[in-house]
Amino acid sequence: MGIPVANGYGLTEAGTAVTVNDLKPFRADTVGKPLPGMEVQIRNADSDGIGEVAVRSKTVMAGYLNEPQLTAETIVDGCCAPATWVASTPPATCNSSAARKT
Repeated sequence: MGIPVANGYGLTEAGTAVTVNDLKPFRADTVGKPLPGMEVQIRNADSDGIGEVAVRSKTVMAGYLNEPQLTAETIVDGCCAPATWVASTPPATCNSSAARKT
């Protein structure tokens, strides 16, 4: 059909897609790079690079309605981290060069 399809990653709390895979060259093993305005961090990565995704941007929610405890658990240091776990190669932490800010 000639329609390009790209992998991406998003979460409800971010309001939009967070990352999108490049089409040139296409890689099926990644969800791509952060979109402009997205700061993505992999927190608490283990030795295999598996850790928690944290996202900061203007589109990330301010909190859960009438759920202050859940908001406090999810929004940490201005980043939304709703217990989504992924692998990062190379392993990334909040202060590493592998945590990309665009």
